[in-house]
Amino acid sequence: MTRDGHRRPLPARWRWARIGEVCSTPVEIRDPRREPGKAFLYVDISSVDTAKKAITATQTIKGEDAPSRARQVIRAGDVVVATTRPNLNAVGLVPPELDKQVCSTGFCVLRSGGDIEPYYLYYFVQSPTFVGAVSDLVRGALYPAVRDSDVRDILVPLSPLDEQRRIAARLSEQMALVDKMRAAARAQVEAARALPAAFLRSVFQSREASAWPWCPLGNVCDFLPARSLRSDGDTPVLVVTTACLSERGFLASGVKEARMTRADAAEATLRPGEILIARSNTPELVGRVAQYLGQPDGVVASDLTIRLCPKGDVQGDFLTAYLSALYVTGYWREKAGGTSGSMKKITRTQLRALPVPAPSAAEQHRVVSELNDQLARASKLCDDAESQLDAANALAGSLIEAVFGGFEPPA
Repeated sequence: MTRDGHRRPLPARWRWARIGEVCSTPVEIRDPRREPGKAFLYVDISSVDTAKKAITATQTIKGEDAPSRARQVIRAGDVVVATTRPNLNAVGLVPPELDKQVCSTGFCVLRSGGDIEPYYLYYFVQSPTFVGAVSDLVRGALYPAVRDSDVRDILVPLSPLDEQRRIAARLSEQMALVDKMRAAARAQVEAARALPAAFLRSVFQSREASAWPWCPLGNVCDFLPARSLRSDGDTPVLVVTTACLSERGFLASGVKEARMTRADAAEATLRPGEILIARSNTPELVGRVAQYLGQPDGVVASDLTIRLCPKGDVQGDFLTAYLSALYVTGYWREKAGGTSGSMKKITRTQLRALPVPAPSAAEQHRVVSELNDQLARASKLCDDAESQLDAANALAGSLIEAVFGGFEPPA
C-alpha cells in the first residue's frame, strides 16, 4: 500500500497464485501405532514458539503411545501452519533434523511444488496479510479453527523464483537482526522482573530484620471466608486468580469472570486492604501474594485463595511485602503440603502459626516507603523493556508486510 493509502499493483513478472497451486498435495499420512516399538519425533501445536516462529520443542514418542492426531509425515523445508486459533500465527519451517518425522493433524503442512521458495512461503505465512486472511475464515467460537483447504485457498503474491530467493535471503538477514533485538529486550525484561524479588530479599534477609520482634501471623490478621466457584451459580462474579498476584502488586488484568451462589459471593467479596495468598497451586505459584487496594470493584475470592485482613500493629503493606519475600525465596515450595507433586496446598493452620516480623510503626513505614520506590523503578524498567520487545515484534511484522502487503487484489 502506498503512503496515501492506495493499493499498489503487482510488480512486473509477479503474479497471484493460490497457496495450494504452488504446494504439493497430499502430504503422506502414517499411523505410528502400526510400529508400536519404534520411536519418532512428534511436533504438535505446543512445539511451536509463536514469538520465534520456529519449532523449538519436539517430543520423542513410541508408536504405541502416539496421539491419534500424530499422522502427518513432514519433510525438511515444509512450512507448518496451525489451523487452530490461526490469529496466534503458530507457524514454522521444518528443519533437516525433523525430516520424515510426524506432526499433528492440527497443522496444515505446506510443501513447495517447485514454484515457490520455502523460505519465501515461510515469511509470507507470517505476514499480517496472511494472518488477517486466515483469521477471517475461522469457524467456531469455543474452538476457533480453519480447514487445510482454507489455508491452501489463500492468494500469495508470487515473484519469479530467483527474486523469491533474493527476497527470502534479505528477510532472513533482517529477521536475524530483529531476533538480536528481541533477545536483548527479553533479557532486559527478565532482569527487570527479577528486581522485586532481589529487593525483598535484601530487606527481609538482612541482619537488621533478624533483630526485629516477631509474632504469629494469626495475632495480626483476621482470616476471612473464600468460597467455591460453581458453574450453576446464580450470580456472575469477578474472581481473583493467581495471575492477579505479583510482587509488583495486585494485577487487575488477572481477574476472570465466573459464577457463585449469591450468598457465597456476598461473603467472599473483597474489601480494600485485604491480603490474598494463593492457597492451592503448582509448586511454582503456591504462596504468591498481593494486597487488594479496591480495583476493580466487587472482586471475590475463590477457595483457592486465602483472605487476610490486617489488624493490630502490623501494617498491611509491610505484611504483604514480608509474605511476598517468603514466596520469592521458595519458602512455600518446601513448606506447602499435598500428596501431588504438581499441586501444593497451604493451610490456614500453617499461616496462623507463621512467624512474621513486627518492628515499630516507624520502621515499617520506612521499609515500605523504600520498597515502593524500588518497586516503582523496577516496574518502569520492566515496562520500558516490554515496550522494546513489542517494538521489535512490530518491526518484524512491518518488514514482512513491506514485501507482501498492500497489493491490489485480482478482480
